[in-house]
Amino acid sequence: MVTMTEQPSDAVEPVTDSATGPPTGPPSGPPSKQPSNPDASPAPRWADAVARNAQALARPLEIARAGGVDDHELAVALRFAGAGFEPFLDRQRAVANSVALTDEWALGWASTVIRLVTARRFADGSLAQWVVRWVAPLVPADRGCTPAAIGDLVEAAARLDGQVDVTGWARGVESAVGAWPEGEPLSDLRLREVGAVAAWRAGFVRLRGAARAAALTLPPEVAAAVLGTPGGPATVRSALAANASRPGEWPGVAGSRRSIGAFRGFGGPWRLPPVVLGGDGHRWSVRSGSERFTVLTDAFGTAVLAAPEGSGTLDPYGTQSAGPPQSGSPPQPIELPPGWAGHGGDVTGAARAAGLALVSHAHSHRLSLVPDDGGAPTPELQAP
Repeated sequence: MVTMTEQPSDAVEPVTDSATGPPTGPPSGPPSKQPSNPDASPAPRWADAVARNAQALARPLEIARAGGVDDHELAVALRFAGAGFEPFLDRQRAVANSVALTDEWALGWASTVIRLVTARRFADGSLAQWVVRWVAPLVPADRGCTPAAIGDLVEAAARLDGQVDVTGWARGVESAVGAWPEGEPLSDLRLREVGAVAAWRAGFVRLRGAARAAALTLPPEVAAAVLGTPGGPATVRSALAANASRPGEWPGVAGSRRSIGAFRGFGGPWRLPPVVLGGDGHRWSVRSGSERFTVLTDAFGTAVLAAPEGSGTLDPYGTQSAGPPQSGSPPQPIELPPGWAGHGGDVTGAARAAGLALVSHAHSHRLSLVPDDGGAPTPELQAP
């Protein structure tokens, strides 16, 4: 039988910022493990709600045991989950004041944790633990969200982990919930839209299209809170409109100048030095040896994706050009027309569009994205 009277061997504590004191929202990095207090009691409201849900939790627990999870591990995980459920109730008075609602949310909370434990995703210091402890309490149950939102947040964080600043994403969700207008419903679907916008703002450029569309449907004060428009709600739509034609620009963000990629042996995407073939300011065509890639850039982030075979080349005019194959020899510098001299004498490919230039160099596995005021877009340049 699983009870929460057993003590976990480790407890997760929040990271404290020395400049600002204890965090009020998600911490700025993975929580540190500290020895637990052997005399500590489980969160009382959580423990009572889990006990009342014993029959409903019997099946998930049975599945977990069948998967090799022992009762001690389950008890530790459920005990840990209470550390997030109690502050959730403190924020959600309507839930806390109703036994039925408390039990409904406790069942969803516990079921999610048991599923994560069964999948071996709830180890000490794991991302899933961080979400359950710090992000799940932000869910606005009194606005229309359901317990399914907890699992949504865990899966969203797992998708973003290692790609962007997950803490920045969580703080964006927190800002959106705090700015949500009183009396306006906030469903699970709307929370997922908020999460998409927060992920884009945190640097997940692959969600750019969906996030921009979602941002236009959010209340202006919410979109402004997540996206950080200096002018507030009154300027968020104009900022989105300007960003549509100049993807590398956003008010208050200096994100246009950056290096992209690295040698594959060091964890990057390129086996050979990459060559820029063309681009439109957001999507750029690049090849490395015989491999083709699409590089996505905007004001918030960068991504390098393998391009489907036969996808051709993006150039500033939207035309297709297969581009010559490259042998295993290093790419050779090309002669640059006037206006490109500032990019160096070893340029192997370059394209300019929407106020940006993406440049490749003969002896580098890094592309250079830089602001460009050289006038109208030029046809792509590439080594023969």
